[in-house]
Amino acid sequence: MKLKLLILIILSPLFVLGQSNAKSKTTHKNSKLEQFSVHKFNQLIAQEPAVLVDFYAVWCGPCKKLAPILEKVATEKNIKLIKIDVDKNPALAQKLGIEGLPTVHFYRKGQLEWENLGFIPETELNSKL
Repeated sequence: MKLKLLILIILSPLFVLGQSNAKSKTTHKNSKLEQFSVHKFNQLIAQEPAVLVDFYAVWCGPCKKLAPILEKVATEKNIKLIKIDVDKNPALAQKLGIEGLPTVHFYRKGQLEWENLGFIPETELNSKL
């Protein structure tokens, strides 16, 4: 699986050529940062009582389908949502063992409670939270 992620990371610039860099809307509870260090990531998940982390890539179809669901659920449940583009943060993705997309992590009080690889329906996401 790590080889697949490495291949995706290497080939991803080929898929995004010619695409716009449209910024998505974020609220004060949501973060979409360009560059994340492991230290910065750990600080962010430790600052909030509950954090939902969306590891995605701009070229990933299931990631695009999952994004509005994560935003809706995070808003409804008052959970901080952090979106991390793995193409811009390969070292962090590797350190956290992200092997496929989309991957969602849920942290409570800085500790990983559960993770999900692949698309997750809204009802299943709500039941896990």
